[in-house]
Parts: sequence; structure tokens; C-alpha cells
Amino acid sequence: MRFAKAAARSAPASSPKSSNNMAREKVILECTDCKSRNYFTTKNKRQHPERLETRKYCRRCNGHRVHKETK
Repeated sequence: MRFAKAAARSAPASSPKSSNNMAREKVILECTDCKSRNYFTTKNKRQHPERLETRKYCRRCNGHRVHKETK
């Protein structure tokens, strides 16, 4: 009896992460030195319409390099 109640409590009816986020879009980050596509992430297109640019580690270059958003 106790197990059935615990299972019912742990499963929420609607999760906030399961909502459909229309503004978020998947983007690919590409190393500017070796052109390797290393990272995949999401960003909010409404708040940040410009292309994403950040310094991240590139395994192929063996160091931190600038990665830019690609289409």
C-alpha cells in the first residue's frame, strides 16, 4: 500500500520542462579555427536574435577557441 501512494506522488501531472517552448531553437556551435562542429545547445530566439559566440574547449585544436553559431 505504501509503495502505490509513493509512486502516485512522485509522478507530477504536468511537468514545466515538458511544455512546448516555441521560442527556443537548437543551434550548433562550430570552432572558428578548425571548423569542427563540437557543441549543440539551445537558445531563445526572441531574446537573442543575434548569433551566439563563446569560448569553449575544442578537442581537435586541444585548447579553448571561439565557437560561433552555425545554421
